[in-house]
Amino acid sequence: MPNLFKFSALIGLALTILPPVLLFMGMIDSLDTTKTIMLIGMIVWYAGATPWLGFEKLEPTDLEVEI
Repeated sequence: MPNLFKFSALIGLALTILPPVLLFMGMIDSLDTTKTIMLIGMIVWYAGATPWLGFEKLEPTDLEVEI
């Protein structure tokens, strides 16, 4: 399951980074299309990265706690 979250987070990150580059290169003609793709990428990134990065809960051990 964590691999699914990692994969979706990376896809969302790509959907956030690539559209401005493609717009600059002239491969996407519309700014509205770029914004829509980036919005979808942002939502996919947050939906995938939040559980992926939150899976490992760090618990302090007796050796790490200083009182």
